[in-house]
Amino acid sequence: MTAHNIIRTMVNRGNTLLGIGCYSAALASRVSEEKAIKIGTDLEDPWLDYYNFIIKKFPNNDFTPKVYSFHWDSDSNYYVCTMERLSATPSGDVETAKNNAWAIKQFLRHEICLDELWYTTDYDDLEFAQLKEVLLHVMKMTDVVDVDDRDEYPEDARRLDLHDGNIMWRHDLPIIIDPWCHNEMEGVQDLSMWADDHLKDSPLHW
Repeated sequence: MTAHNIIRTMVNRGNTLLGIGCYSAALASRVSEEKAIKIGTDLEDPWLDYYNFIIKKFPNNDFTPKVYSFHWDSDSNYYVCTMERLSATPSGDVETAKNNAWAIKQFLRHEICLDELWYTTDYDDLEFAQLKEVLLHVMKMTDVVDVDDRDEYPEDARRLDLHDGNIMWRHDLPIIIDPWCHNEMEGVQDLSMWADDHLKDSPLHW
């Protein structure tokens, strides 16, 4: 329960809880307003594949989140990551930004092809090359695209999970922060449910 204790201690010390999901919590850094601290409670979290094989591989790609430090503890089964703090909503031309994000989701769901993605989005050649680099790697590593097909794959397969909370924003640029979940989630301990029981008395509880 080390990660849970770290989350509870940080919240009690005044780190604002920015968001929480099944595998991890994001808290505001008290050192820099531009950074967030991601604490994961399970080293089986599919986000670690995203970090190791895409974020680390393309550190200068504008379509991945910037990671400043990463620590994991295999004995206590948790990780702590300091990364850039992104926004839940786009700035600037909001309609165009959301249209670009919609097209990205359609492409990863195999509903449009690469040429259609190019014509649908408004990125220049360099931006589109970076976007293509990330998306093709995400697509290659995705085991399950459609939830209706999950019975054909093992429980720990990477299933595409692009709900709105897993795409955040750097100004008007959509950033995929976490593309996958486990194919079967019934056996995964949901951190958000723990938070409902253990952080509900905190004045900083969302």
